[in-house]
Amino acid sequence: MTGDSLTVIDGMPTLTSVGRLAVSSSDLVALRLTGLRSVGEIDVSFAGALTELSLPALEGALGELSVAAPVATLDFGAITSVEELVLINTELTNVDAFCSLTAVTSDVVLRDKSFLTNLGGFASLDSVGGSLSVFGVTPSHPALDFCEVEGLRLQSGAGTGTIEQTVGACALPSTCPLVR
Repeated sequence: MTGDSLTVIDGMPTLTSVGRLAVSSSDLVALRLTGLRSVGEIDVSFAGALTELSLPALEGALGELSVAAPVATLDFGAITSVEELVLINTELTNVDAFCSLTAVTSDVVLRDKSFLTNLGGFASLDSVGGSLSVFGVTPSHPALDFCEVEGLRLQSGAGTGTIEQTVGACALPSTCPLVR
């Protein structure tokens, strides 16, 4: 979906499967596809007004899941695995849209997550095949505790990617409890 004429797409209950869902619209504020059960890949980029992405019927596995937009509300139904998970410049305060997620076969990237206060929605994420990278935990936005990041990395078996921890944001603990 591209263009600048639609602000809300809502419903479409008969659309149940697509190979790739690509969203890049500067005017789209909300995308709610209530019947979509299967999608190969989700790519949301250059969607500067998008605040809601709701795909409540999704289930099972999908390929790459990339959201680079100021979304504050996500609903990915009951997805259990993705190939790669990338969240960039969102306005999410939590990752509860991923409560059913158990595996990421490649990397998890959380960039500029200044609004994110916890990673509790990843409690079921038992496997990350690649690395975990987190950017944006800074003294001016210290809401996300480094211990939660490290706990998620240990819980999922992810390799250490880039975990940006600005000097002075907090003392890095030598051990962290697992996030469960």
